[in-house]
Amino acid sequence: MKLFIVIALCSTLYASDYSFVTPERHVHIEGNYRPVAEAHVKKGGHLLYADSSDSLFLSHFLNCDNALSWQLGYNYMKIDWNKNPSFSQTNFNYAKASLGYITTSMEGWRWILNGGATVDATTFNFGKSGVYSGFFWGRYHFNNCLGVHAGLYGYAGVRNAYTLPILGVDWRIGERWQLNAIFPIDFSLEYFFAKNWSSEISYASFGGPYRIPWRTHNGHILEVHSTGVEWDLNYDCNQRYNSDPCDKWFNASIGLGWNFGGWLLIKDEHNHHGKYYHYDSAPYAQVEAALNF
Repeated sequence: MKLFIVIALCSTLYASDYSFVTPERHVHIEGNYRPVAEAHVKKGGHLLYADSSDSLFLSHFLNCDNALSWQLGYNYMKIDWNKNPSFSQTNFNYAKASLGYITTSMEGWRWILNGGATVDATTFNFGKSGVYSGFFWGRYHFNNCLGVHAGLYGYAGVRNAYTLPILGVDWRIGERWQLNAIFPIDFSLEYFFAKNWSSEISYASFGGPYRIPWRTHNGHILEVHSTGVEWDLNYDCNQRYNSDPCDKWFNASIGLGWNFGGWLLIKDEHNHHGKYYHYDSAPYAQVEAALNF
């Protein structure tokens, strides 16, 4: 059964759709980097932001309908505000690990069950900085052009917890267009203009999953919220309409975008006395790549 699955290297939730899991390929490597230009902070000073996410997945099939995929990875975030009144740390380094279970045993459905954790990669103090997350995400193959998505995502840690539903559709519009409207995973419109090549307009978010907490080294709790829109040029050697796919799946993307601005929320180590610091919009760039073999 042919499935049109969204490819989410750096999604809003850092939630992978495991579209790379096949019986022929067991290793998947992916990474991305996004620097944002200097933005003015309304209470004074300027903010420089950047983030990246890199992962290694090792996958294997239990039988023809069920598979497991182990993930090890690294998340990086830069928050460099020259007038920060609370802490001087500018670089956040987190290690991450997860286990995903992928099944197609229900007729018409592809389900993912995932559980994982991230922790400060400099201290590895799970009690102070560990964030534990999980999701289940199902796609129903309505027909060869339309898929319907449903599920739930949640996380807990650093004195915070949050839950979000996953709802939406992916729609193949003719031979050249793909629309993804899957809250809060992927909002994008992609045009396939040549063999292996496409252009895409998409929604982006920054700071990790919505309101995810980051623990600074001096104990403060930090939340970042920002959104943007970007245009990307994509190369995919295993394009969905390519009748002669390559042996090793590889894709890469470069793009430019506009960050709409947002806010930092800084609280004390007990998750109290939070203060919001709003910052203005700024341009940004992104690059990402993935290899599966």
